[in-house]
Amino acid sequence: MTFLNLNYNEITVLPDEIGDVHHLNEIHLNNNKISKLPGGMGNLFSLHLLKLSHNAIEDISDDFFNMRYLKKFNIDNKLGNLSTAGFLRLPHIEEFISNDNSIVVDIKAFILNHFKNNALYKKIMDCIFMNWPKKI
Repeated sequence: MTFLNLNYNEITVLPDEIGDVHHLNEIHLNNNKISKLPGGMGNLFSLHLLKLSHNAIEDISDDFFNMRYLKKFNIDNKLGNLSTAGFLRLPHIEEFISNDNSIVVDIKAFILNHFKNNALYKKIMDCIFMNWPKKI
């Protein structure tokens, strides 16, 4: 199995064993009632797309960020922060959607050399500096 769609199922808890399905490329868990992500999700090394919007997730553990091939991540939830060190372990991230959160992220996470080869880096820098004067 490489694709799992469990949208709109009123799921409240994901089993830690979800991390044992190593061949998953896409997971859709939108519009459930999930409040916590199991540490086992960090074992989904082949995962490219993860959609978790409209749940009740407030925090993400550092174990989660082991999905080094994750490219698209939708986490429209109730997050208050996002681990800078953890986020840096997602070098292939291209799309990060985080509406309706109150995330505080250290901008240095996006400026470090480690992240400069990522496609998302230029988009972030363009957004940050687009209103700055051309000459200082």
